[in-house]
Amino acid sequence: MYIIEDLTSFDSFKIKINIINIIDIIIDIIIDIIIDIMTWKNMLSKNLKELRVHYCQTSPASKGIREFIANNYSSIKAINPNFPILIREASGVEARFFARYDYGKEKKMVLNDLSAEEVESKLEELVTKNIEVNKSTI
Repeated sequence: MYIIEDLTSFDSFKIKINIINIIDIIIDIIIDIIIDIMTWKNMLSKNLKELRVHYCQTSPASKGIREFIANNYSSIKAINPNFPILIREASGVEARFFARYDYGKEKKMVLNDLSAEEVESKLEELVTKNIEVNKSTI
């Protein structure tokens, strides 16, 4: 009887160790995902000088950008408190981002009919894309 209890407790111990290892792996994966998601947000104020957001407050074409702003503005500003994000709502306007880079270089990105996730992807693209600035013309 004593030997069986030892085997059972040993098996139970092995199962607990395996569960702990699985939990550690899951936590590592979640941390990696969070770091990947947050990376572009941390780069925002380093890579851009200003972000202007235009959208219609009622148009279905602007629904994704409205949702994106509602869900992400606070976290983006918390990470980049001094970064200027100018939000303009106007009836009937095209949903779009204007990203201003060094030396006044700007890029416009149209966001009509995109989901909030697609809008985020477009902003990430603006932040991470290296914009060539021709300094000789400045």
